[in-house]
Amino acid sequence: MLFRDATIIKLDTVGSTNNYVANLLNLSHVPEGTVITALEQTHGKGQRGSNWVSAHGDNLLCSMVVYPTVLKVEGQFLLSQVFALAVHELVEQLTNKEAFIKWPNDIIVQNKKVAGILIETSITENKIQSAIVGMGININQREFDLPLATSVGKITNKYVDLDGSLDALIQCIARYYSILMEGHFSVIQKKYHALLYNLNVEREYHYHGKRIIATILNVDPSGLLVLRQSDGQMLKCDVKEIAWVW
Repeated sequence: MLFRDATIIKLDTVGSTNNYVANLLNLSHVPEGTVITALEQTHGKGQRGSNWVSAHGDNLLCSMVVYPTVLKVEGQFLLSQVFALAVHELVEQLTNKEAFIKWPNDIIVQNKKVAGILIETSITENKIQSAIVGMGININQREFDLPLATSVGKITNKYVDLDGSLDALIQCIARYYSILMEGHFSVIQKKYHALLYNLNVEREYHYHGKRIIATILNVDPSGLLVLRQSDGQMLKCDVKEIAWVW
């Protein structure tokens, strides 16, 4: 059974759940699927080196360790897709609303961000030896400093149990991670592509400091975003090169 030796470690306050897992890995072997969850992170990590800010006790903040040794370095974006699909599925279950994946792995409902993912990998000889997957899902928080943030509770106007949400998340992860470990990569890629936020929609982006009009066409196997500019020129971008204009 997948993750049969895994445990859930629940903390009140921690600097970063990802850092906590990394420290555990430095000390000893950690069973695959082990989850660290906390009511508060004082130094939560976001994409592009940003901080993930969350109210104490309101949201699902957790990190899981996995050993996706079937993946070579060039295929590591599949792991990002797996966890994006799992969190996406959880969000749709909790909200009963249509959700999308904003490349590379933010989850969007009603044009606002409800969840984000940060993956840190350890690579040896062109293979991924371990990965720490940090997930932040806004569950019950109602007030945000950022206007484009929302939560399950704001969307549904209901209180959601965090422990139940974590159990459901682990089930979603196990389902998609099993597909990955069985080698059904195209299944993951096709589903991810179908859920891309603003797929085939012409809109504005920041690209290397200037505004462009472009349309998302796809994400290539290495995780680069593929766009077509309004003048027909094709672009391939990594996460540091391009940003949405809201």
